[in-house]
Amino acid sequence: MTGEALSKKSNASISVDITALEFTGVIQQNGQGAFDLMMKDLAKSSNVNHNYQVYSPARGAKMLLSGRSDCLIPGSLYPPYYKNMSVIHSESFAKVRYLAFTLPKEKTITRKIELSGKVIGILRDEDIWDYEQRFQIDNASYVKVSSLKSLVEMLYHQRIDVAIHDQGDFIGMTKHLKKAEPNYDITKPMAVDKIVISCHDNAKNRAYLQAISPFLKKVIKDKSMRKYYQQTRIE
Repeated sequence: MTGEALSKKSNASISVDITALEFTGVIQQNGQGAFDLMMKDLAKSSNVNHNYQVYSPARGAKMLLSGRSDCLIPGSLYPPYYKNMSVIHSESFAKVRYLAFTLPKEKTITRKIELSGKVIGILRDEDIWDYEQRFQIDNASYVKVSSLKSLVEMLYHQRIDVAIHDQGDFIGMTKHLKKAEPNYDITKPMAVDKIVISCHDNAKNRAYLQAISPFLKKVIKDKSMRKYYQQTRIE
């Protein structure tokens, strides 16, 4: 038996519960988001057992924070998200660029100071994962919604002034809903998060991250995430 085969055999004993936060385009109930597709290939390639369950962002974050799941995707390397928790992370395989989106007839927002006094729409988060604290925008009020579809609709019905979200997901949903493309500047994000798989720090989860590391390194080296984004089917 080769070293790789032995490694795969030992990986088969690794079993973790993974909470996946539902974000249209990357993690979806239909299993056809970019990260869903990557995780299917990851499990097959690494021969690990993971119970992969999709939840709303707020509920999923609570699953990890309360210790009811071992790992979470998408995790972030932004430390304040994990206050009072001991966590470990995989290699970073993607980035979230939080952009400000305005209606086609409105001015493009490129600086946080331009958001002062605005009503900003964001996805609902777990209290500890505080996007308001993350963005550090003075004198802004926030409207929190439960889905990306709702966020897009809120902007186009002018119930918020600005939406802040990841570019790829937001534009994908505007196209899905047949909306005119909003204004945004991809070079001027309000914040950038490196995306990882985050796990509670224990022996089992360390073994899991070690087992999947070769696959993630190959994804990063080969720029394979492009393929997964192209294969996404928005529901």
